[in-house]
Amino acid sequence: MITYALGTITFVLVVNALVGENGYLATLRANRETVELKSRLRQLREENQEIQEQIRRLRSDPSALEEAARRDLRLGKPGETMVVIKDDAKSKTPGPGK
Repeated sequence: MITYALGTITFVLVVNALVGENGYLATLRANRETVELKSRLRQLREENQEIQEQIRRLRSDPSALEEAARRDLRLGKPGETMVVIKDDAKSKTPGPGK
């Protein structure tokens, strides 16, 4: 009887250690999530740094400001003619025999 009780308790403890709330599998999952979050944080910091550099350039470099206005707002200088070329998705698909 004592052997059965000790065996049952041992089994419950081992199962809890593996799949319990703070068990081995939960630890592995938390470690994997930590690695993914650190990677995402590093990526966001790099993006933030690029944006900060872009802000600095737009505030201090008139040519960067002009370039952004032309690209994003499609603005041109007086007397210039703007030509907008759009890609046609149908023209990108190869025809028969290609």
